[in-house]
Amino acid sequence: KVASAPPSPAGTPADTGETAFRSAFRSRPSRQPARISSAADRVAEALAWHGAPPLVTRSLLLAVEAQGAGVQRVGAQDVEEVEVALTAALEQVFRFGRPDGLATPLAFVGPPGSGKTATLAKLAAARSLAGADIAIINADLETAGARSRIGAFAKALGVEPYPAGAASGITSAIVAAGAGVVTLIDTSGRAPADADDIDELAEEIEAAGAGVLVLSAALAPAEAAELAECFAAAGAGALIMTQLDIARRIGALLAAADAGDLLIAGVSLGRKVGDGLIALTAESLARLILTPPRPLAKPKPRRALPQRGSYTPPPAPVRPPADPASGSE
Repeated sequence: KVASAPPSPAGTPADTGETAFRSAFRSRPSRQPARISSAADRVAEALAWHGAPPLVTRSLLLAVEAQGAGVQRVGAQDVEEVEVALTAALEQVFRFGRPDGLATPLAFVGPPGSGKTATLAKLAAARSLAGADIAIINADLETAGARSRIGAFAKALGVEPYPAGAASGITSAIVAAGAGVVTLIDTSGRAPADADDIDELAEEIEAAGAGVLVLSAALAPAEAAELAECFAAAGAGALIMTQLDIARRIGALLAAADAGDLLIAGVSLGRKVGDGLIALTAESLARLILTPPRPLAKPKPRRALPQRGSYTPPPAPVRPPADPASGSE
């Protein structure tokens, strides 16, 4: 006869083993090391704060648990153990590459405002400094200001961009650029809900031969996942995240790479072309996930602000004194 578990106190739910797991998803990483029983708990807490999708979190936690990493104390050795476990898990779940390792000709694709042109310029500058011959193709001939921006970047590199209005124009421009040249193609921002837009983009990526999706890290993870799935279906095979210096959470990066099964090619930091692109490895990504967030910088107050929720009644109107000659009081 198997003894049943003792009933839980009135008003207290029975402990099913999920209490600590769920509470981790509602908490924020502490700036002080907390006494957490296992590496999986530490990873779950960090992923929750970054907004990682549930399926990504589950895959990573299963990989961490499979390694049997445990944390019973608090200290540098324990932090290193968690980082090693998460690094191994990331290597199992995601694929990593380098921006300068992407095959060319390469089309830079993504929604409007994601930073495609600046990312292309950064990669072009890096490859040019490494001694490669650069060719830039401008397939964005309709967006306001697009020609002048890509023209300014190309001029700084000493090249003249090839205009290409469609997939056939991209093919002709690639042939004109010649063999042995690093050819980078700037495309227009596409709306994922517009079927015609995505069909045209798929033709452009096919003409280029390869495509890299450029997304902002400031996107909501769910939005990033849908965009990645759409652009991956159009032919994009790699991912570069921009604005990682602005977004404090990287849930969008994890969501996009997972939903589109995209190679994580690197991240873009800063608005200047000289800031360049940085390759992400499983180790550096694990460190990024586990590092407690820095506090937001707040400017010095320029004036005294009322406390939130407080109300200061307006001053009572001042009435002029009565005129005795008029006889009024």
